[in-house]
Amino acid sequence: MATPRFDALKAKVRDWANKREVATIPEDIIEDCLQYGLDDIYRELRIPQLEYTIKYEVDAEANGIEELFTVLEVPEDLTEFVYLRKLEGADKQQTDQMYNQVTDIRTFMDNYAENYSRYRYTWKDLQILIHPKLAIGDIVELNYYRRLPQLNALYSVIPANWNPAYADNEQPYLEEVPSGGTTLYKSGNAPNTAVFLSEAEADAWAVLHGGTTTSVMFIGKEAWNWLRDAHEKMVVFAALRHIGAYLDNEAMEARYEKKTLEQLQMLNKEEKFRRAKGGNVQINVNTNGMI
Repeated sequence: MATPRFDALKAKVRDWANKREVATIPEDIIEDCLQYGLDDIYRELRIPQLEYTIKYEVDAEANGIEELFTVLEVPEDLTEFVYLRKLEGADKQQTDQMYNQVTDIRTFMDNYAENYSRYRYTWKDLQILIHPKLAIGDIVELNYYRRLPQLNALYSVIPANWNPAYADNEQPYLEEVPSGGTTLYKSGNAPNTAVFLSEAEADAWAVLHGGTTTSVMFIGKEAWNWLRDAHEKMVVFAALRHIGAYLDNEAMEARYEKKTLEQLQMLNKEEKFRRAKGGNVQINVNTNGMI
């Protein structure tokens, strides 16, 4: 699959390392160092571009493991929790309960431990544990900092990534190919044209909206990535730190470790200043009776 922006990034890392010959730094080493650099970035960077929100609907499986609390799966791309809340209302957008108490696992499991709120959560074994136990059908919203998709990620060939406003050969996220791709089934007449993963779904759509079913094959185009496409410098610096380690060049490693840290601190500091503007800042602190 074509990944021109990722390939350009790898070439830039090689140029900055001043090692243009592949024999000195193999291509797979550059890819590894880019990944190691991303690991460093995700440990420290806390900005809106890395925030993400998902919603869970509590089902029997989430409520069938434990008697006293609900169990939900931690997202695979999570790096840090921001908030957890239970939603209510007809549109499930209003806050019913904000879980402001995060406990350690021993306190959470201890029925006799002191807690300032009965509404609390913790995590264990890549699972979120919520007390008290929720009802089946309840909606819980989790906001968190995440890892972005891989630098060479492609858009998935699914109906959601097909846009009826564009011709098949001009799709923004998909590239039409004669072979070697994933087939979508297209049916209906404009403005009720749609694509489906199965031919049966497309035929059912055609019965309602007219037209005939045709097949079209796509591959995913290179997905946009904020770090690679909007803050390339930090990614290059982070990768060069590990290139220095590979080359056993301590001066290079230390130089780019410092540059990466400076970029991280600058972005985090900018975000803190932005959050402090636009109104009065209020922070709630629980002193546990110390004051």
